[in-house]
Amino acid sequence: MKNKVILLSSLILISVCFNHVSAAGIYENANQSAEFIRTLTRYASTDIDSAFYNPAGTVFREDGLYGYFSDQMLFDYQTMTDSSTILSDNSYPAQYKGEAMTWAFPDIYAIYKQDDWSAFLHMGLIGRGAAATYEKSIPLVNKAVALLIPSDTTDYRLEAYAYFIGMTLGGAYKISEIFSVGGAVRYVHAEQNILVKYNFTDTAQNIDVNVDADGNSCGIIGSFDIKPVNSINIGFRYQYYTVMNVKNEKPNSFKGPQLLIGNPMFGLTEGAKTKMTLPMNASTGISWMIIPELKVELGYIYYFNKLAEWGEAADGKDAAGKYDNGYDASIAFEYAFIEQLRASIGYSHSVSGVNSETRNNQMLGLDANTFGIGGTYTFGNGVEITLGTMVVVFKDTTETNPYIGGIIPDNGSTKYEDRTYSVAGSVSYKFM
Repeated sequence: MKNKVILLSSLILISVCFNHVSAAGIYENANQSAEFIRTLTRYASTDIDSAFYNPAGTVFREDGLYGYFSDQMLFDYQTMTDSSTILSDNSYPAQYKGEAMTWAFPDIYAIYKQDDWSAFLHMGLIGRGAAATYEKSIPLVNKAVALLIPSDTTDYRLEAYAYFIGMTLGGAYKISEIFSVGGAVRYVHAEQNILVKYNFTDTAQNIDVNVDADGNSCGIIGSFDIKPVNSINIGFRYQYYTVMNVKNEKPNSFKGPQLLIGNPMFGLTEGAKTKMTLPMNASTGISWMIIPELKVELGYIYYFNKLAEWGEAADGKDAAGKYDNGYDASIAFEYAFIEQLRASIGYSHSVSGVNSETRNNQMLGLDANTFGIGGTYTFGNGVEITLGTMVVVFKDTTETNPYIGGIIPDNGSTKYEDRTYSVAGSVSYKFM
C-alpha cells in the first residue's frame, strides 16, 4: 500500500491552471489592456499600452505625462468528461464542470515623454489571475482518492486561485526619426491557494486541506522599434524571466489520512515547492495605416516553453522539455468613422505547446481561435475611453488517459472543452 501511495502521490500535485485570454501563453497573460481585448494584437503599439507591448514605441508619442487605467471581467468555463471505470466503479461522475471568474483584472500605466526619451511604469496581473471552482473536484484527484480511500463520499470539491502580479519600470530612447530602443525590468510576485474537501460516509478520515503558496521572480525586457514612414510602425520585444519557486506556507487546514496528504510528493505539505517560471518569449508587430481612416495590424508572439524551468516530471525527465513551443498569430482592422471615434475587430490563432504527453486535468492547454471587437472615443480634454469584448473558442480535444502512477491501467479517455469570455474598459488622460 505504501508503494502505491508513493506512485500515486504525483497525481495530487494540484496547480489548477485555467487557460488564459492569450491561449498560447502557459502561465502568462498577454491581455494587458482594453485595447488588446478589442484588437488582440498590440505588438506595434505606440499608445500608452506600448509600455507593455512595445517599450521602444513609447518615444513616438507627443511630449507629456500620460496616465491609464483599465479593468477586465473574465469568465472561463471548462468541461472534462472522463470515461474511466475507476470513477464509475467508485460512484464518481464522468463529467466535471469548472468555472473561473475574475471581476477585477486591472492594469495601470504611466508614461513620461520628453524630446528623444521616455520613462514608463506598468502594473498588472501578468500571469493567471482567476479563482477556479470545481464542485465535484477533478477526475485526476478523484481517481487517486478512490484508489487510496475506497469509501463513498457525501460531498467533495476543489477550489483554487492563482495570480502573478507584475511591476515593470523602463525607458526608451529615440536614436533617429525612424529607430528607437527600449528596455525594462519587471518584478513578479505569485500568490496561489488550493482548497480540497472530501467527506466520506464510513470513515472518520475526511480530507480538509487549505494551503497558500507564494513565490518571486524577475524579468528583463528588451525592445526596438522601426518607423520607416509615418504610416508604418514595426515593433520587436523580447522577455526573459528568472526561475520562480512557488513555496507552500504552513497550511490553514491540513486534515486527512497522512498516507494521502502527508507525503511530500503530493505538493500539499508546508515548504513544498513548485517551479512555475514564465517562459521566455519574443514578439513582433506591424501597424500600417493603409488610408487615413483604415489601419491594419499584424502580430506574432513565440513562447520558448522548452527552455523554461519547470523542474522534473514524475518520470525524472525535464518537465518543460516534454512540451512544444507555443505561438499566437493575430490580425486586427481599425476604422475611424470620425476623428474622435475608432472601432476595431481582431482575430488570433493560438497554439499553446501543450501536447498529448503533457495535457491533463491541471494543464488543458487547448489550441484556440479568438475574436475581439470594440472601440475608442477621444474627448477634447485629453480623455480617451475604450470598450472591448472578446470570446476565446478552444478546440475540443480528447486524450487517452495515461497509466495511473505509471503502473495502474486506466482504460478511459478524457474529453476537454473550454470557452472564455471577456469585457474590458479603460480610461486614459494626458496630464500635461
